[in-house]
Amino acid sequence: MVEQLISVVIPTYNRAAFIEQAIESVLGQTYPHYEVIVVDDGSTDNTRDLVAQYGEPVRYLYQTNQGVSVARNFGFANSIGNFLIFLDSDDFLLPTSLEILKKSLDTNPAVGVVHSDGFVVDEAGERVCELNFYRRVPFADTLDYFVSYGAIIGLHSALFRREILEGLEGPFDVSLMGQEDLYLYIALKLRGVRFEYIPEHTCCYRFHGQNLTAPASVLSEKVQKSRTRYKRKILSIPGFDNLSIETRYIFFLDYLTHILRGDYRKQKEVIDSSQFTRLPKRKQSQLIYYMCVENLLCDVRWEDQVSHLFTAMKINPQNLKLYWLLLISLLIPSWRRRIILWRRGLQKDEAVDPITYILEHKAEPS
Repeated sequence: MVEQLISVVIPTYNRAAFIEQAIESVLGQTYPHYEVIVVDDGSTDNTRDLVAQYGEPVRYLYQTNQGVSVARNFGFANSIGNFLIFLDSDDFLLPTSLEILKKSLDTNPAVGVVHSDGFVVDEAGERVCELNFYRRVPFADTLDYFVSYGAIIGLHSALFRREILEGLEGPFDVSLMGQEDLYLYIALKLRGVRFEYIPEHTCCYRFHGQNLTAPASVLSEKVQKSRTRYKRKILSIPGFDNLSIETRYIFFLDYLTHILRGDYRKQKEVIDSSQFTRLPKRKQSQLIYYMCVENLLCDVRWEDQVSHLFTAMKINPQNLKLYWLLLISLLIPSWRRRIILWRRGLQKDEAVDPITYILEHKAEPS
């Protein structure tokens, strides 16, 4: 381990079009003490040749295709820096990134992770918006907040002290795809690690339509299964029931209306769980109501829908919205969709995440 060295771990898989910019963004840093570890996760393009042209301080490691978490863990195991940053090969750093992040950790020895703002860019590298366009910063550095709002830290904008990662399995959970960084943050919070946000731009996240988060990704089904697995892991963390009622409410709202939308069997498992039934009855009833609204939009079986509604009515008979929704469920699918979407249109618009923002703007004529 080298005290002042920053190890930049870059996992990559068939990203020959972007890998050079990622590497060169590190080589052009104003902070001089770094190593670059490129972990090739079984690429079939010319990634090896592109990386080979650089030489020291760029190191090339190869593994058979096993996923980004395995690649990051492999890079971590072979790094020697006392600080680490994990940079995806289609993203890149701004020139003063390492200097800014390292200075912040030096100034605050009690902080284990420092993170920052950055830019979302398109395939050509043109800036579209700030990362903070869709997230709340600064935020409360608490386990409650991390469970409630998982996507609050861009991994490529964060610098870690090595000692906080040692002792964690991985440190990235290889069973997760797309949530491995979120679970890492929660694992660190469970160990008492402090996070700090600095209002600086240090990185660029590139959206190009082939990201894991892209709607048309061939890996979208695996990512969806991983989201369910992630939620189950959160349910099992020590002290889940000690989180605030609001935190648990937000967690279950996302779980039931988004992750498990339209899946009656899995929704019922959650509703019947001890963690759910420990919520106040009014909160349970509200959650089932919102879940049923989403289910109606994806045409679940009428019998399943009614079963959920009766469960909520039994929990809290005073929730009049449930009776309204029961009447709506008797309508033909096209009519109930129109009514629900009309009511939703009367509500305040939700924030648009940067991926949606890019997709919408790419569709506009230039």
